[in-house]
Amino acid sequence: MDLMKDAFEFSDHLKIPVSMGKWLADQHLSQEDIKTLLTTPIRFKKGELILKQGAHASYAVLITEGLVKAYLEDINSHILTIKIIKPFDFIGLSSIFGKGAYGFSATAITASSGYLVKKELLKTIAENNTKFNFRLLNWYSDNFELLYHKMNLIGNKQAFGRIADVLLYLWDQVFDKKIIENNITRKVMAELSGMSVENAVRILSELKSEGVIVTRTSGIEIVNPEKLRTYILVS
Repeated sequence: MDLMKDAFEFSDHLKIPVSMGKWLADQHLSQEDIKTLLTTPIRFKKGELILKQGAHASYAVLITEGLVKAYLEDINSHILTIKIIKPFDFIGLSSIFGKGAYGFSATAITASSGYLVKKELLKTIAENNTKFNFRLLNWYSDNFELLYHKMNLIGNKQAFGRIADVLLYLWDQVFDKKIIENNITRKVMAELSGMSVENAVRILSELKSEGVIVTRTSGIEIVNPEKLRTYILVS
């Protein structure tokens, strides 16, 4: 298979960012596969619905810019946010290879862009590309671990432990140990922790008073991650 050897050269050829070209190369996709994946670009406004829980799963979305929240919604419109999706990641793969309906909804937190990928195309690539298929298995495993962690968080942790876990998740996995930007609102943090906005705000205020976090004009800075981890262990 003609795998991409030079991410810089290929990125320039397709007029895409080098970081995106490198990520696609890391998925062991052939140049032809990548060209096919990138045929249907799409943009989403802030707050726009990308996938709807229960709708027929006909495509996945490769997010290349922006932030997206994936969440579960009950009949009373209560939301539990499972994951914040950043570039570069797929949305909807589990449904594409599942029973045919999206198991969750996804909404753009910020203005976002990406590519629509038809499920038949993804299935064909997976069938013909063993290494890409292995990457999909890794993706599934990582997301299952995230779900198990979320179940443990909601079922076994008290309020401080939940918020501490959410802050560390955002800090470490979403913002690469930089400031948690203001586009992650207190409401989104509450949805990630499975609690009310009022409780989330109260705990964040207490963590600020204790000097564990600092609120900046650009967002929340974690100044004592070690202390946050102790809340997870004891609560």
